Amino acid sequence: MVKEQADIWGEDGHDHSYLTIKELSEFDWNQETAQARWETPYRHVQWTESLKDCVDTFYTWSIPKLIELADGDLESVRIVFWFDN
Repeated sequence: MVKEQADIWGEDGHDHSYLTIKELSEFDWNQETAQARWETPYRHVQWTESLKDCVDTFYTWSIPKLIELADGDLESVRIVFWFDN
């Protein structure tokens, strides 16, 4: 199934990789990251936010569901991803 999806992307899909749920669950999601944006042409705002807040439901829903799916073997479940042009 994953290979079929990757093949559909052809050359537009690149840098294929994966992370196990073990890696995702051990990652420090409390790290702060700098955010910034222009609210108006004359007002630039900056703030920090934890990575878990940035990824929202991936952290609060997806990771717990993947851990549940792993049924104790965190190396047995992984997410596969790639990037497009």
